[in-house]
Amino acid sequence: MELKNLADTPPQNINEGQKQRVAVAGALMSNPKILLLNEPLSALDSAMRLKLQDELKWFTKNLA
Repeated sequence: MELKNLADTPPQNINEGQKQRVAVAGALMSNPKILLLNEPLSALDSAMRLKLQDELKWFTKNLA
């Protein structure tokens, strides 16, 4: 999700797209059996949106 560069960034200094990526990553960390998302990619640029769509597709195929 390309979040490593944000590790030392205070939350008030990250943009909306970065906040959405952090929220999605947090939701995935608990390895949920179901994942409900409300426009999780809306604030992302097209390149990042496509990348995260692929990652979410992979994740949903591999839900335990």
